[in-house]
Amino acid sequence: MEDWLYPDSLCLVSPWMDCGNVLEYLKPDPPINRLWLLSDIASGLAYLHKSDIVHGDLKGVSGHFHYTFQQKLSSEETNVIVTSSGHASITDFGLTKLVDLASMSWTSTNGGSARWKAPELLADDDQNGSTPRKEMDIYAYGCVCYEVMTGKLPFFEYRREASVILNVIGGSRPSKPDLYSEAYTKFGLTDALWELMEECWGSNPLERPAASGILKRSVLSAKDTRPALSIIDGSWFRSAMATLSCQ
Repeated sequence: MEDWLYPDSLCLVSPWMDCGNVLEYLKPDPPINRLWLLSDIASGLAYLHKSDIVHGDLKGVSGHFHYTFQQKLSSEETNVIVTSSGHASITDFGLTKLVDLASMSWTSTNGGSARWKAPELLADDDQNGSTPRKEMDIYAYGCVCYEVMTGKLPFFEYRREASVILNVIGGSRPSKPDLYSEAYTKFGLTDALWELMEECWGSNPLERPAASGILKRSVLSAKDTRPALSIIDGSWFRSAMATLSCQ
């Protein structure tokens, strides 16, 4: 990165990912166990949450995917990308917040799409924003699981975001695929995984599983034959994020 572009700013630089975002990677149906990717994403969330960091805008959507009503979202909005070794990584920390400050609230007006937002966030009328919580990331994780295992947008049946908001607040969640759909017959969706996703979408945030607990679920314990990734120390990462958030 050229220092003349941001002479007075600290920047968090991510390595280039040859495989693009997770749904672009999956579009040609590569020979990979999709459960590995879900485990990767849960591992990333567990890493953030252990350092008391909330991502705040987790989604896997690709701007190159067509959905009902020819919907497209900008490819810039995706933040789950894939390494050359086939590992999913979380990026785009534009909404990321440290959560040990009781007064901290969302500061971005973009805030992510309603299709990945937890019901308690959609129902919040506080104009100053809602306090970021790890449970909101878990809800969004369930939606990313839906994307990876179905290739569809959460609530793909609804064209308007307002319809999504009303349905989520009313208790609706992404629709379960048919047992004869590709999600079950080709992509690896199982009833056990669906039950985990439903737990992530629970109306009571306190009843949603923690990211560390998700990693221990047997449904995500498939033997992984990919090369292991190196992981930086969590305290260093938290310190870096704290420095960036103070700018």
